[in-house]
Amino acid sequence: NLDENIFENGVDTGVKKWQMETTVTDAIKQNQLILLDLEKDGNYFNFGIIEFLSGDNMHKRYVIKNWDNTTKVLNLQIPALFKISKGDIVRLYKGCNKSVESCKSNGNFINYRGYNDVPGQDFIASGGGVSARSS
Repeated sequence: NLDENIFENGVDTGVKKWQMETTVTDAIKQNQLILLDLEKDGNYFNFGIIEFLSGDNMHKRYVIKNWDNTTKVLNLQIPALFKISKGDIVRLYKGCNKSVESCKSNGNFINYRGYNDVPGQDFIASGGGVSARSS
């Protein structure tokens, strides 16, 4: 469930500068579409939001899995509820992977609430840096 306040009043929350509208060039599957007129680096829309402004999915929003600027293919986390068609107008919101780098690139580092320096599960599973000795 998306926080409606973030997207309904983009001007109030500063989201407007991180969004853009474009037209679907083609739909490969219900979770894969081509956007030829879009020029953004490969990670720009990852974990972002796509909102359909026309077509069968009008007013529906989906999470973007990833964007490939070379092939111009955008993949959704889950398939769209209805058929995506060539010519559908969509609004895309820049993604955030909850990392420090993402917060800095969005100019939102002051609100970052992560714990980068606390060891995670990968550190615990590695044995804490202790190496095994051979006898």
